[in-house]
Amino acid sequence: MLARSTGEETQLPRIEGQLDEQGLSRQLAMVRAALPKQHDMTVRSQDSVHYADLIKTMDLARGAQFSNIQVTPLAE
Repeated sequence: MLARSTGEETQLPRIEGQLDEQGLSRQLAMVRAALPKQHDMTVRSQDSVHYADLIKTMDLARGAQFSNIQVTPLAE
């Protein structure tokens, strides 16, 4: 899920059990275009998230020009 500080949320379903990299990349690009001066991003993750998916998410965020990425736990 991609959530913005405004409360807007976008669900990104998995494709055949895998992270939808293209969908996430498109969503991040749209956020970046809407907020060109925003360089900060927080990735909130649960223990159940695969490490490879977390890293891929951060890589995609870097590709969308988010340069200050932090990872915090998602409160359950």
